[in-house]
Amino acid sequence: MVHDTRKRGRPRHPDVLTLKEWKVLAFVRKGLTNQQIADTMGVSLNTIRTHVANILSKFGVSNRREAAQTSRLPGIWRQKSGSIGDNAMQLALYMTAIRVKDLDQAVPFYDTLLGQQGELVSPGRHYYYLGGVAFALREPYAHDLALLPNPDWIYIATDNLELAFENAEKTGATITEPIKTHPWGARSFYLRDPDGNGICFTDETTLQRDN
Repeated sequence: MVHDTRKRGRPRHPDVLTLKEWKVLAFVRKGLTNQQIADTMGVSLNTIRTHVANILSKFGVSNRREAAQTSRLPGIWRQKSGSIGDNAMQLALYMTAIRVKDLDQAVPFYDTLLGQQGELVSPGRHYYYLGGVAFALREPYAHDLALLPNPDWIYIATDNLELAFENAEKTGATITEPIKTHPWGARSFYLRDPDGNGICFTDETTLQRDN
């Protein structure tokens, strides 16, 4: 008899917060109690306690204060490289943003494309959390309108490229290049959103190969 020795019960990337955990952490940083967070999110107190426990575990801290104050983003590799003299410091990308003309129209598009509901953090700003990095939609100021669309592509890694492509087709996005395996081994596809911003979805094995 062959026994399955694979580990069960652990997520593939246990150091990356889920969308709900990011929301809970945002409330923790604002000083809300577990009960206040539960009331705000419309869930049970035990659910919030579980989320907080997961956040502490993934950050590797022992209490809420440390979680609220930490600048460490889970799921992101850091290394000190190219330091000049004694100016060594740890850096991590925490946000990237694109401009959209109408947030009310862009949010349903990206909800479907990314398969998650983001978070309206302030008027004109809507965030999605992708592997510990915030992907922000931002309505431009009047003087920014000439900067539409984004001048470069946004690259998003996924463990299910086919599902990402299905989502893209559902949105009605302009597919500029369907799923393709490139000479260097990466599998990806390219699209443009209704504002003309370029998005590339790449199979996560590209990240593994680059690492």
